[in-house]
Amino acid sequence: MRKRQETRFKRHCRRIFRTNKSNPITSLDDRLVAGKRYHFLFLQSQFVNKPIKHLKYNKKSYLPNPQDYKFRVPFFSFSSSTRGRIICNVVENTSTIDDSATGSSTVTIPYI
Repeated sequence: MRKRQETRFKRHCRRIFRTNKSNPITSLDDRLVAGKRYHFLFLQSQFVNKPIKHLKYNKKSYLPNPQDYKFRVPFFSFSSSTRGRIICNVVENTSTIDDSATGSSTVTIPYI
């Protein structure tokens, strides 16, 4: 899986930065502008609050695992107290919706 993600990442880099064209984007400022335009992260210090195109999410957990990525996933940029409040709110809201709508006691937690 990791090898496929790296291949996909390199393919997106070639497409976004036009490295195989006659006038490639070489300066860091131009690369940052192109990355922002396409919501593409290529540095560890970047943060875009959009779905990341070059990652394939195949795990069914409702929160990302920080050990799966070499960079900060948007959820982990929050402080630990804020993350706790988000988790509590999601669990509370989901359980009340499921209990009132279906009458069952199963709790499904949506993606955030």
